[in-house]
Amino acid sequence: MRNKRGIAFFIILSISIGNLIGQGVNKKGLTQTITTAVPFIRISPDARSSGMADVGVSTSPDAMSGFHNPAKFAFAESDYGASLNFAPWLRQITNDIYLATASGYKKINENHTFGAGFRYFTLGEIQYTNDQGGSNGSGKPNEFVLEGHYAFKLAEFFSIGTSARFIYSNLSSGLQNNDVSAGTAFAVDFSTFYSKPLEINGLESSRLNIGFNMSNIGSKMQYLAQGEADYLPANLGFGTTFEAGIDDANKVRATLEFNKLLVPSLRYVNGPNNTPILDPEYRQQSSIAGVLSSFGDSEDGMGGEIKEIIVQAGIEYSYMKTFFLRTGYFFEPENAGGRNFATAGAGFRYKKMMLDFSYLVPLKQQRSPLDNQMKLSITFDLGIEESQFNSGF
Repeated sequence: MRNKRGIAFFIILSISIGNLIGQGVNKKGLTQTITTAVPFIRISPDARSSGMADVGVSTSPDAMSGFHNPAKFAFAESDYGASLNFAPWLRQITNDIYLATASGYKKINENHTFGAGFRYFTLGEIQYTNDQGGSNGSGKPNEFVLEGHYAFKLAEFFSIGTSARFIYSNLSSGLQNNDVSAGTAFAVDFSTFYSKPLEINGLESSRLNIGFNMSNIGSKMQYLAQGEADYLPANLGFGTTFEAGIDDANKVRATLEFNKLLVPSLRYVNGPNNTPILDPEYRQQSSIAGVLSSFGDSEDGMGGEIKEIIVQAGIEYSYMKTFFLRTGYFFEPENAGGRNFATAGAGFRYKKMMLDFSYLVPLKQQRSPLDNQMKLSITFDLGIEESQFNSGF
């Protein structure tokens, strides 16, 4: 991304931390939208999920389950698989910001499944300038995540899972004479997945899935040696999916999910001339304490907490497990950012390869850099078509 007048470093930081969303306000008219470090780790990387409004906590397992719910790996159809994903980002502004992802898994036996993933996010090329407008170098700020996953099948219809990830964020790449270093952090996920076949007259191979994932629980991200550390985008996701086979060829999946950031709500205190300012101690508590307090610290009470919950609904139709059509609706309250969009997607399976595509349809008159977002995914089922272990699917 090039700017003839130069782009100051603080803009890079705001792009990465600002979440690129709207500004909700509380009853006092103060901004309540929560921002975090490395928000890219909450971007759904795969086109299948994105075609259904980013649902994934309770959908059927695939090679990208490590991002949405690692416990799903225990119910994977194949013994091992892999996925490659590419998403141009902010394409309304520039063409060199993107998110690229690779993920895979391997079943060890009936009860144990391991997975791994790598996510790379680049902010494109930046031309830096100093206060006088002179050149201060150029660079390509970037961030990545390296993660491992494990799923354990506790019972015929129930599994648990966990993930561990290393997060690296270099927002000052190429910037001369700077005191900002690359930030690093560690985080873990804890998840569960329940999937049971149902017997319903007139429907073939019906199934109910229930998923839960508490993700990105870990350390804080710090860029300045003497500065304050920022919270990671810890998140609580819960959802359910109902699958129904209309006949041997046609199948439908309907999903409803809820997500909430486990980050403290913004707090304000009186500053100079009784002007409200952000509480200087807002970032002082530990990340774990922040997670715990996030369930009841809104200045608007429980109503404020409810207004931070994101609601997502998605539908997937498949024909002969070969052709797929998807759609979804994403609703985020104004307090949480105010994103509101529909999605559409399609997929095609050929032998052991799956090709997926998704497209974001804005529903607000106000233009957003996320308008018309596209994603592309290629998934490989490298094992035998049906797992030699009892997956339950």
